[in-house]
Amino acid sequence: MQSLSERKHKALIAALQQLEELLNMPVAHAGANEDIQRLETLFARYQELMTELGDCIAAYHDLYKDLKINVLAPQFRQIRHRMDQRSAAYHTLKMHLVAVRSY
Repeated sequence: MQSLSERKHKALIAALQQLEELLNMPVAHAGANEDIQRLETLFARYQELMTELGDCIAAYHDLYKDLKINVLAPQFRQIRHRMDQRSAAYHTLKMHLVAVRSY
């Protein structure tokens, strides 16, 4: 999936409008005004969705950080003293913690 370029969007709209002005008539393409309006509507919706996605990502990161710091780390500190550090379960848990820290 490729992001939409606001610069390209505005350039296309401006080019269509300038063509219309220079020709002193509607652009040869029938329904150009409707297409321009549809482009504007779609781009506005895209921007709304990107804002929502940004909010969702921020909320996810906040919860992730909270769980990592306030739940996972303290629990691991408690359990690692009771586990056999040579066991497969210990190494699997430690591997998961290293992956979590690198995020």
